[in-house]
Amino acid sequence: MYTLGEDSISGIKIAEEIFQEEKSEWKIAHRESFIDELFKWIGECTKSSDKQLMKDDLFMLVKWEDEYIFSSISTNDYINSEDSRFNEVCKELLELNKKPELKLMEIKIKVLVEYNENVIKPQEVLDMTYICFRKENGGPNLISTNEVEVTDYLSESFKKITK
Repeated sequence: MYTLGEDSISGIKIAEEIFQEEKSEWKIAHRESFIDELFKWIGECTKSSDKQLMKDDLFMLVKWEDEYIFSSISTNDYINSEDSRFNEVCKELLELNKKPELKLMEIKIKVLVEYNENVIKPQEVLDMTYICFRKENGGPNLISTNEVEVTDYLSESFKKITK
């Protein structure tokens, strides 16, 4: 059984980008804070049908005991630890949270080194590959004007190999 925290599942912190980039239908919400928000929304709502939906949600959420719940990003659907979908959503978010597998990186680097070893020295390929993958995976942009050419060259080489 999983447990939810403010930004974690069973103590494993979920990367903010998963929620910010809406990679999942679900986000973690503090139930009591969400209830407070519902009160505000109900007060501001002018459409009676929407207001009734929010009231129904409010009455349901007040009965729940979980400190943290899942809230849908596109509908007024919620999941608590008693819901049959709870474990499935936890697994999905934990899977999305996994960092790129190092083995795949090792394979990419090996292919780049072997493909480019006759053009430039293997150590230079490794150095440029490291920079290339940092840029590709959203790392800090450490690339100077001279390095971009080599990085682009390695990227193009890899594209040709993988086709």
